[in-house]
Amino acid sequence: NNNNNKKESIYVYNVDWTEENGFSPENELSHLKYIENFCNDLKSILILSVLEAEENIPKPHPLVDEILHHTNSSWFKSKDFQGRSNQLKNIYAYCSSLTETEFHHNFNSPLVIVGESGCGKTSLMAKSYLNLNCKKIIRFIGTSPHSCHIRDLLFSICWQLSSILQTSKSEIIDDKNTCMIVKPPLHEYQSLISKFKGLLKTAAGSKKTFALLIDSIDQLSDTDRGRSEMIWIPKHLPQNSRIVLSCVTNGNKGIECVKELEQNNFLSNSMNVIYLKPLSKDEQTEVIKSLLKKEKSCALTGNYTNTLQPSQLNTLINSCEKCPNPLFLTLAISEVTQWKSYNPIQYSLPDTISDLITSFFNRLEIRHGHALVTKCFQAIAASKDGLTSTEIEDIVSLDDDVLNDVFQYWEPPIRRLPPMLWLRILDDMGGWMVERSSRGRNVLSWHHRQFSEQAENRYLYGPEPDLVSSCLLLLSSSTSSTTSSTSSTTTTTTT
Repeated sequence: NNNNNKKESIYVYNVDWTEENGFSPENELSHLKYIENFCNDLKSILILSVLEAEENIPKPHPLVDEILHHTNSSWFKSKDFQGRSNQLKNIYAYCSSLTETEFHHNFNSPLVIVGESGCGKTSLMAKSYLNLNCKKIIRFIGTSPHSCHIRDLLFSICWQLSSILQTSKSEIIDDKNTCMIVKPPLHEYQSLISKFKGLLKTAAGSKKTFALLIDSIDQLSDTDRGRSEMIWIPKHLPQNSRIVLSCVTNGNKGIECVKELEQNNFLSNSMNVIYLKPLSKDEQTEVIKSLLKKEKSCALTGNYTNTLQPSQLNTLINSCEKCPNPLFLTLAISEVTQWKSYNPIQYSLPDTISDLITSFFNRLEIRHGHALVTKCFQAIAASKDGLTSTEIEDIVSLDDDVLNDVFQYWEPPIRRLPPMLWLRILDDMGGWMVERSSRGRNVLSWHHRQFSEQAENRYLYGPEPDLVSSCLLLLSSSTSSTTSSTSSTTTTTTT
């Protein structure tokens, strides 16, 4: 076989050497044809080699991407975590202990974390997950395609549990040919729940616990009544198995979710409920100090050239005392880093998270242009799972108003949005827009639901319906054309 491969890779060319010009493609037609044949053969060999290598690359199961997404999100969502030491101890004791602790948990029932939106539940769950040293699984509801609906959620958890336990996954997936999740018919939903509860029984060992952490169950779609009827949550947990849930207490979904938790008696035992209260003054100072240090604008240490003046720092601290919410603190830090320390103007901060997000959008529109930012965020808000950078550029490039604004001082040979313009917006958004896996591709979506809601209200249902209509039309046509060109490519679906 090796000899055959060597023979196939040897190409023989006969070229005449002329006494007058030697080797001269400019003067000899045969020499020119030799160069063309050589280049074409080389091109064919390289293309064939790339295609063969691509075929040999193992294709991961879609649920592998799902697991990696949530594991990586745990690190991302907890990297700026500060404070909440007592709550961390509480969760660690519940998830890791085999015997009763100082917190007097009921190990037969889930531990529930509740609080208002933006109070830091997600970062607390992420930090707790990283701290645990037992078998563990985490899901951040609504941040990936397989975490929005209860069937998809249970499928992915069962698949991961089977991998941990090294049991057969044949009842859950078909990983021989399609590598796609085999969803059961409607009447088999109960079988899926039974499978999930059965795996929980065998997940934990006699000397070590198993912990399942599910964040933001209020964000579950109510398909199959996954949110309004929580029959999938065991009312009596198997021995040494632990489940930690979190949900918001405000908003229609949050209120509905809390009522359902109460009806199932998951909130009846106060020892198994953690109410996240506003940050204490010491915790606020700790968070402000950490975030300012990260932004290299820390007036508390004086180690950096770009520092806040005492009056500016007092404005920040006073505003955070009025709204001691972790999300408010993070947004406020982002706002104050735009202030100039040498400017005598008296700065002030908005009073609410919503106003801070509005200020953030205003700043982006001033810096990058109203038309460009509006069109980009409309496209993202109109998409179901998020968009890739290329898709955003494609959609915006079809809007003449945006291109006229971008190219008002010069006319390029090809009228298309320069990729650098979107990348600059993306860079200025920092961590508020993140990349995640969706249907085999990496898409961009908002990191926090309050940003997503604010963007929808501002750009989808705002005062410019003509742009909204064109955005939705372009997304629909993009989906149709892409689907017709290749059946294997997953395209964006509009809401």
